[in-house]
Amino acid sequence: MPHAYQVTSNGYYFGLQYQGKDVIPCVCNKLWRIAKNLVAFRQDSLFGIYSMLENRILYEPTLCAEVPYFRLINNKEDTLVTRSRFITSNPGVFTKTKEYLETCDFLLWEGDRLLVLSPEGIIVITRNGEIRNYKGKKKEEAVNRLMQRCLYEDEYYSVLTGKLSDFDYLTEADKEIDEENFLGVLVPHKVGPEEENVSEKSECSSDNLEWDEPSYKHYDYTGIPPVIKGKFIRHLNCFFDTATNEKLTRFLIYLAWCHANGFVKYDQKGNCTIDPWYASLPDYIESAGTIDRLYEAHQLKGLQSLLYFSPVTDSYLEVLALLN
Repeated sequence: MPHAYQVTSNGYYFGLQYQGKDVIPCVCNKLWRIAKNLVAFRQDSLFGIYSMLENRILYEPTLCAEVPYFRLINNKEDTLVTRSRFITSNPGVFTKTKEYLETCDFLLWEGDRLLVLSPEGIIVITRNGEIRNYKGKKKEEAVNRLMQRCLYEDEYYSVLTGKLSDFDYLTEADKEIDEENFLGVLVPHKVGPEEENVSEKSECSSDNLEWDEPSYKHYDYTGIPPVIKGKFIRHLNCFFDTATNEKLTRFLIYLAWCHANGFVKYDQKGNCTIDPWYASLPDYIESAGTIDRLYEAHQLKGLQSLLYFSPVTDSYLEVLALLN
């Protein structure tokens, strides 16, 4: 982010200034770099896009920011049903929640394109920062494909992309308590007349997607920007002397990084599981339960999102929020 830009905050919401003037109002839940020279800003379930090259808002917050998310759970039919449960061809039982685009957009890129829904139809965002309307022939088919887009956890708690239609209710009771069945779902778009017909295959085919985003992320303590590390160290100094406890400091920052990047999961009983790729623990840590207690004791949950690392932009997106 060029120095002429400054993130503003009122303690809860975020905004953006350019050369001292507000360019994004301080009413946003999140700001993040969605592509080269493009800053996305979310307000509740919708997001907009600001261009750093043109110094203006290209899209007001009318684009869909929600992605259905099926979380793997352990409970079966004999447990009290308080939230709808689902099954699919993959092992396990799931509950349906949602994620927002700032935490999962890297999973949804199709090659060098990210497709999102707008009130007018589909917007195509490219990695080099270009934005255009969708130009394929079968627009209704493409819209339906986007509306079917979801995320789910496999048996190893890795997050994968899937289709809503692949998930079915575990029982009739689960179907009856699903609020979406009687409240309905708001569709944030309306398909307009067909525009120019370009590259139908590359634009519409759902069977030829290029999922080139790895699920593994490399952790490098030295690569964390000093402003982020400083924020964590100042926070941890309220609990212990970080200068004389460097190992514990580094480990707690590592735990926050794992939480921020989705490598720590909790079941319905609150039990903590760390992704096997990242579960190598120091000698003084007995178990994942010990980690959870240690993490909660140092109250890091409120800061952990600052350590989300986007492989799309190869950066820590929340550096913006630390400038305040």
